Parts: sequence; C-alpha cells; structure tokens
Amino acid sequence: MKAQEVSHRFLDQEVLPRVSRFEAGLEQRVAAGMLGFGSDAFGLDDAISQDHHWGPRVNLILADEDSGKADALQRALRDQVPKEFEGLSVHHEDANRAGVTVEPVDRFFELVLGIAQPPKSLVGWVGLCEADLCHAVGGTLFVDPVGAFSQRLESFGYYPDKVWRKKIADWLILMTSHGPYNLARCIKRGDDVASTLYLGESVKRLMELGFMLNRRYAPYNKWLYRAFTTLPRLADDVAPLLNRSVTTSDWDDRLDALLTVLEIYMRDIYAQKLTKIDHLKPRDASIGLSESQYDFAVEMLEGLPDDLVWARFNEIERWETTVKEVVLDPSWKTGFAFDEEGD
Repeated sequence: MKAQEVSHRFLDQEVLPRVSRFEAGLEQRVAAGMLGFGSDAFGLDDAISQDHHWGPRVNLILADEDSGKADALQRALRDQVPKEFEGLSVHHEDANRAGVTVEPVDRFFELVLGIAQPPKSLVGWVGLCEADLCHAVGGTLFVDPVGAFSQRLESFGYYPDKVWRKKIADWLILMTSHGPYNLARCIKRGDDVASTLYLGESVKRLMELGFMLNRRYAPYNKWLYRAFTTLPRLADDVAPLLNRSVTTSDWDDRLDALLTVLEIYMRDIYAQKLTKIDHLKPRDASIGLSESQYDFAVEMLEGLPDDLVWARFNEIERWETTVKEVVLDPSWKTGFAFDEEGD
C-alpha cells in the first residue's frame, strides 16, 4: 500500500467535508496534496517507510485571500479528523508534514526553501539547495482548483538556463578532483578506504549530473538512485554502469565504469548543443580523467556573469538547520515504531 492512495481517500472522505463545514465554499479554493518532505510525497515509500511518520497525510495550501484562516483551520481539522483511517494511525506533526497541515502558499515555500518567491538574481538561485528545491516541487498534488499554488510551483520548476549551464560545468570540474582522478591515485596507493570515499562521491555526483541533463532536481542521497532510475533519459545506459562500479571487486573496472558514464554525459552535452566541441579527447585511465572535461566546462562557463561563475552552489539542506527543532520537541517520537522501552 502506498500512502498516496490512502491519503487521497482521506482527503476526499474526511478532510474536505470538514473544510466545507469550517467555511462553506473554502473546499473549492484549497490546494491539497502530499507536499514537501517525505518519501511518501514522491511515491517512494515502502514497507520500511512505515516505521515513522507514515500514514494518512494531507497538506492543504490556502490561496492569498484565505491565508489568515490557516492556523484556525489546522486546529479545527486536527481536532475533528479521526485518529485512525482505514486502520492506520493519523499523526499530526508540522516539521515532518505528517497528518494534516494547513498553510498559505508563501508559508509553504518559506518552510521548504527559506523564500516565498523565486530569486530575482541568478546568484540567488545558486544559494538554494537542490534537495530543497526537489522537496518543494516534487511532491504529489491532488487538487488545486484555483491554481495559485501550481503557478508558484511552476515558477520554481527548474533553474534558469544560465544557472543550469553553470551547474553542469561545475560538476564536470568537480569530477576532476573529487571523482575518478583522485580515485585513480588512491587505487595506485592501495588505499581502499580513501578509494571507497572517492567511489561514493563519484557515483553521487554522476547521478546528480544525470538529473541536470534531464533538467530535473535531484533528491537527497537516500532516494537519489531510486529516483535516478526513473529518469526519462540516460538512466537506462548509466544505471548498469553505476551498479557495476559498486558491485565489482576490481578497482580498475570500477574506474572504467565511471569514466564511461562521463563520456556518455559529455556526448549528451554536445547533443543538447551546450558545447560546440564535437569530439572527446582520449581518456587516460592511468590518471582517471579526460581532458575534455575541462574543455567542456570552460566553454560552458564562457559568457556567464563573473559573479555567477564564481558563486558556489549551496548544498546544505534546510532539514539540517531545522532538525534541532524536531528533536527538541517532546512529541517528536510520536509516529515512530519504538518499542515500549523506547529503543
């Protein structure tokens, strides 16, 4: 059972009728879905997910004209909806978006991204964490009769073109230092621990680069590979190579798989007309890179504003800054499958 299925029924049978009783006609103006944090919002939940904050969930979004009603409506709904639905417990928690939450459009984006409107500057986009952007736009929207929330989602839909180009270039450069290049050097030294660190970093960055080439935001690590395999382009060719890189016991074979992925990506970069370079220089497996990575990156950065070229992408998720608020709340364990001793 997926939480999305039961949550949609929970919305129709328990939540919307009570919204109507709170104020007639309001049920025809609220957007509703599973929005923000949580594997269930992406449809990635499974049996393992059910040990914490899993179950019927509805996140309501109010249009600007109704924004002042959010807190009162949330209190009313939490008091009135049943504590169980279809045999599943209903847990209400703001930080984890569990149970029923109600907020205006602006507040939702401020919670997930720290800002209500898309940045006005290109550098402002660089300051947003990609995993947070994925949380903001990647959830499941059940209904949006007014369309205000959908319009805001669209405005955050993906990076502006110049920021997109910069990020691809930055990741190509990143892969020359934190990727196969240093992996090759660690392999030569027989340092399996350091090699494993660079292998993991390489696989992560290559998956993120695959999302970029599909113009989709990448989720955080736990769901990165599962979401990667659903990408419409490149994943069918790349996923087997990534699997090979982490399952084979031969370090040279691992390195070869990663370099092959990079070559697939660089050919795709040319196919998308992001560079005029129409050929790849031969790879040097002994040093773990192709000089073409630099050439592609330099050409993609040419013509971009200096402040954008030198800006550094933010990779600190907002969840990291709010987790203390969660654990300092005495009720945070509600919804977890702890045993009676609290283990």
